[in-house]
Amino acid sequence: MFRLTSLFQFALFPEPQRHGLILKTMFPFPVCNSECVRVCQELGAAGVQAWIELGRGDHEQLREHSVLPLEVYGYGKPCIFTTRAVLLPWQKIRDIRGNRFELTKDGMLTHLYPEQTLSLEDIPEHFSIFRDLRKCSEQETLLTDFNHSRDWA
Repeated sequence: MFRLTSLFQFALFPEPQRHGLILKTMFPFPVCNSECVRVCQELGAAGVQAWIELGRGDHEQLREHSVLPLEVYGYGKPCIFTTRAVLLPWQKIRDIRGNRFELTKDGMLTHLYPEQTLSLEDIPEHFSIFRDLRKCSEQETLLTDFNHSRDWA
């Protein structure tokens, strides 16, 4: 199985089923609607991860119209962005809603991660859950549901 994080990566795997490959999208690939799911299927995806900013109602609507199995980023600290810009001396920043973020340096790159761990408890039926433990543990106490309690639709 290969996880694709952008559209151009499909070109790296022509005819994946013929070669026994399973392709699935994952964050930061922005799967927000059923048309995107359909295009991913045409390009060879066997499953997709719903966009991390969708709310519960958005997930349910996507499930109703999806032609592929769906997954939700249900636990972890996703990298919000990466830059070569030197953003340190700040090590923590805050947005206008009071959410706090941490900056980490990795060689020439600076990464921005949320301070709180995303933890979704009420995942809609028929979604698998992706648990990302690269930057957190299963025992985190500072949790958020990010936008899951809000909906775009």
